[in-house]
This record gives sequence, C-alpha cells and structure tokens, in this order.
Amino acid sequence: KYFLNLAPPPLPYLHNDLDYRVGPPDWPGGDEAWRDFRRTQPVNTHSHLIAMMLGTSESIPISDGAMTKGKYQSILAVDIDGPKTRGVCVQVTGGK
Repeated sequence: KYFLNLAPPPLPYLHNDLDYRVGPPDWPGGDEAWRDFRRTQPVNTHSHLIAMMLGTSESIPISDGAMTKGKYQSILAVDIDGPKTRGVCVQVTGGK
C-alpha cells in the first residue's frame, strides 16, 4: 500500500494515454494496428514506477555453499502488474 500511495494507479500518466503513443514505424498494420494492440495491454504506469523504486535485481553473497543473509531477511518476488507468468534468472559467479 505504501508504494501505491507514492504512485497511485488512477493518476493520468501519459504512458497510459493511447492517443499520445504512436507505434513503431515498422509495426505490421501501421499505427492503427499498434493502437489495437495497446488496447489489450494493462494500464500500468504505476507498476513501472514502483518497479523503479524497488529495483529489479539483487546480489546475495554465498559462503560455504549457503546464502549469507540476515536472520530476518527474505528474498521476495513482487508482482506489481497483476498475475502473469514470470521468469527468475539466477547467476552464480566466482569460485574457490
């Protein structure tokens, strides 16, 4: 709720206004086809703004084969833009 107060969904963000969003020049079917596609997408400027505040990646040290996080620390995946199929990428670097 804190982040929704910082970026309220009902504000008139230009990102959500299809009349100001022209399609890519090579979009099949031209600008009208682009607008038809955009109408199927969520009104989600607030989601982008919240994602910028939360960040999209995390670095967690590994020591002796275990994540070194605090006793009360957790790793959360937050879905701001409604339920969708998402992927998580884990990259391990370093060595002994």
